[in-house]
Amino acid sequence: MTPGSVPKIIQAYKAAVTRRIRKDGCPDFEWQPRNFDPIIRNKKTLERHRRYILENPNKWTNAHRAIITNTPTKHRTHAPPCVGP
Repeated sequence: MTPGSVPKIIQAYKAAVTRRIRKDGCPDFEWQPRNFDPIIRNKKTLERHRRYILENPNKWTNAHRAIITNTPTKHRTHAPPCVGP
């Protein structure tokens, strides 16, 4: 990767955020696997991402809701998010 390139900047950002979150009491923090950070290059793409963000929660399963709300469920596949003091 070229220094100063978008992927290098994102990599540095994620590294800094990971260190801070782990330091602040969530030692097991990890970024979501198999995820990518899209670069939004035009208004049409921006609107599509906004629509996804607004509509996606309606598609969540109960297992997903349990992860977010820290509610026990037999379907949980991820650890609950860390909660600060």
